[in-house]
Amino acid sequence: MLADATGHQTLREREETEGTSRGAWMSAAVTLGLVRDFEEAFSVAASESSYDPCDPNPANVARYREMRERMNDRYARESLATQ
Repeated sequence: MLADATGHQTLREREETEGTSRGAWMSAAVTLGLVRDFEEAFSVAASESSYDPCDPNPANVARYREMRERMNDRYARESLATQ
């Protein structure tokens, strides 16, 4: 779903683990200067071999793009109406 919503390839863990905890650790490590950047944090947190690429589905990408445009149009109309 994330690959479809962003239109970019993502990585999916092969084994079910607590991904949010890993993400929190990566953010903290970058913020505290324990690692240079998120790329380094990712390589420290887990080997890339434990992930599979997840490519976006072009039909879903188009649908998400359409929904995002409709949402942005709606927000623009609503913000003009409240001014």
